Amino acid sequence: MKKKILSVMIVSAMLLSSTAAFAETAAVDTTADTVVTEQVQAEVQPAFARMELTVVSNEDGVIETTDENGGTVFLNTNKALVYAIDGTELTAGDVKEGDAISVFMRANEPAPAIYPPEYTPAVIVVNSEEDLAGSVAVAHFSKNEDGSGYINDEGDLVVHAPEDYEGTLEGDFIVFYTITTMSIPPQAPANKVVALGSDAAADDANAPAEDTENDEQAIENPFVKFEGSSVASVENDVVVLEDAEGNPSSLNAAQALIYDVDGTELTAADLKEGDSVTFYVRANQPTILIYPPVYTPAVIIRNDAEYAGSVDVSKYVPAEGEGYINAEGSLVIHMPEGFVENKKLDNDYIVFYSVTTKSLPPQTTPDKLVLIEEPVIESTYADVADDAWYAESVADVTNSGLFNGISEEEFAPEESMTRAMFVTVLGRLDGVAVKDACVTGFEDTPGDQYYSSYVAWANMNNIVNGYEDGTFRPDETVTREEAMQIIFNYCEYKGVGPEGAWAVLVDYADAAEISEYANDAAMWNVIHGYLLEDENGNINPDKTATRAEIAYAMDILATQLGK
Repeated sequence: MKKKILSVMIVSAMLLSSTAAFAETAAVDTTADTVVTEQVQAEVQPAFARMELTVVSNEDGVIETTDENGGTVFLNTNKALVYAIDGTELTAGDVKEGDAISVFMRANEPAPAIYPPEYTPAVIVVNSEEDLAGSVAVAHFSKNEDGSGYINDEGDLVVHAPEDYEGTLEGDFIVFYTITTMSIPPQAPANKVVALGSDAAADDANAPAEDTENDEQAIENPFVKFEGSSVASVENDVVVLEDAEGNPSSLNAAQALIYDVDGTELTAADLKEGDSVTFYVRANQPTILIYPPVYTPAVIIRNDAEYAGSVDVSKYVPAEGEGYINAEGSLVIHMPEGFVENKKLDNDYIVFYSVTTKSLPPQTTPDKLVLIEEPVIESTYADVADDAWYAESVADVTNSGLFNGISEEEFAPEESMTRAMFVTVLGRLDGVAVKDACVTGFEDTPGDQYYSSYVAWANMNNIVNGYEDGTFRPDETVTREEAMQIIFNYCEYKGVGPEGAWAVLVDYADAAEISEYANDAAMWNVIHGYLLEDENGNINPDKTATRAEIAYAMDILATQLGK
């Protein structure tokens, strides 16, 4: 199932001790031993994360590095500002094998959940054995409370602007310095400062033009590229891959455009074991953070080492002069003769080409051009607007038989769901067999209702535990935190829940209102986004879950399970 994401939450996983036996409602079963994981809190979230790496290779804007443990890390340099430790401006091409580099990623920059990891840093600083005195800080700075200088978001450095600097240092900056005081926190006169992006309140006074080019990137590529994997197996539009190190991943290829590198159209069934593939996922497409990872690509290209042509998948907009330039600014295309005029502007394309000019950027007339159109969701229900945030999910879950409308014309997206209805939908997802009569295990839940088989299954597998008085209360509405807990229990039952010691920061604005029993379920929800926060950042744990919200959650869960 293909999903659109409404908001992106970046999760920093921290290895902390956490074990728990789970209940699903605030009325916890007192007969069960429960160890509740303490919710992780943090007062300050730095604007940038720093890594120290060593360069292995640098090719076509991608730098391969190793970390201090010898692990491989790839860097996509298309957005990076690159400097030497003394503040000299460089390009990505100046970074050489063996260089020791400091890399700074924005904390809100998503990292593809693959191994080896690939990051898109904001800043790369090349260190030097000849300049051991030089230092650099990349952070969000604000006015120091005592009025002297500007303090970084971690509170461990106060900087003072260079003498000839006329602006403020409030915002995101690169600060180059060589000496600090012995105070706590230390203070440093800056040798040079560089403003970063639109968050900065000032330009770089030392080099007025040097960050202008980077800040004026017109467009961002709506696709993330994954390469270096080969096909292990294909079954029912699910393509299982392995990378060069044997790490698996899966592609849900039901809606993907699939081509040979020469432009020949394929289907998933045409992909064979051993085929080398490159795939492209929309940047707003949620990655299911399980191992192995599951992706829903927009495009899959089967590679051929003997074919001389190339492929580009990107958004194209009119270039200065003639033609259309891609998001990275690395290729200009001229439309093939007869290409439909109204499809030329501001669109996403697969570009197949075999020759380019030697200009910068190179130019080509494609051998073949494929317009990538996102599927248009046309709701069959009068009360589900085509552009509603849950429209695609409603279409998915009704087409798959998880949900039914309340009539042929109405889905009732804003109506609440009972606990029995929710467990029924979950049981349908799992393929539970329905019996004419069964023993549910709850005194208030008879064995001859439409939901009885599903409740019995959920109870038997510890997906639901009911209340301490032995009831399930099938006709009560399910709250959002109850839904999170039941989904978490189901993931554990299916073997796709967290493993070992784990925890993440629960940063919902109303996190303090989440019941203790649901702490782990809330952390799991932060990672996967089954239930979304509102416009004020609240998760609303006690609020009744609506049919639209559960449809969205089930669609995410089904994608996670490859269904």
